[in-house]
Amino acid sequence: MEDLLKTQLIFTVNRRMGKAPACPSNKDNMKLQNEIKDETCPLCFSESKELYSKDKNRIYVLCPVCNLVFVPDRFFMTAEAEKKRYDCHNNTHDDEGYVNFLYRLITPLKENRDNTHNGLDFGSGPIPVFADLMKQDGYDIETYDIFYDNRPELLKQKYDFITVCEVIEHLHNLFTDLTTLFSALNNNGLLAIMTQPAVPADRFFGWRYKNDPTHVLFFSDETFEWIAEQFNCTLIKPGYGVYLLERSKIEACDSVCMR
Repeated sequence: MEDLLKTQLIFTVNRRMGKAPACPSNKDNMKLQNEIKDETCPLCFSESKELYSKDKNRIYVLCPVCNLVFVPDRFFMTAEAEKKRYDCHNNTHDDEGYVNFLYRLITPLKENRDNTHNGLDFGSGPIPVFADLMKQDGYDIETYDIFYDNRPELLKQKYDFITVCEVIEHLHNLFTDLTTLFSALNNNGLLAIMTQPAVPADRFFGWRYKNDPTHVLFFSDETFEWIAEQFNCTLIKPGYGVYLLERSKIEACDSVCMR
């Protein structure tokens, strides 16, 4: 009862501040619960879930096991529509703000892996700015993108590091993709990820990052701690929204992949 009153209070305050819709009625609550009753977490496959938020376009579900917030797949864009949206991105080498943004991941990556290590930029986009910046400093780095540079044979090779910069929130097959990436790392290889961490439920409705229809996964520090444990990695958090996962055992991913 106390939790229900707290939830109603949050909805009331947010409604008055223009941050959220009115507190749902019991009938609406039942409808929302029915909407998520068949959902399974795309990361840990738990069937436990909670309604995290809802807006006019989508609902957002919280997994209480790994703390991932996810959008049910019935709200996913088609591949054609998704690519059309990416085609509109204008992230170039000449965009100083964008380059500085990429260095939030590049800097800690370079501090942990010098240019004697080879890598893969997963989700490199229409213009591989991230990889080009690394190459300028002598790094041997390949690029892969399902829309713009689709060379699946690269995912079967081995790398000392793999970068996933503002990409993981777009993935439609999260566990499978993570398994593929960890399998492509050498022993002590590094999976370097940057994404904007999810905000608390009482701020989620007004959070701009979730309004991008291609963003379907929202992570927290706890989510990455769960990933690190499951894939036998050491988690390094060098800055806000930056997560470095060092694979510590060569056989680790093979045991996870048997799931």
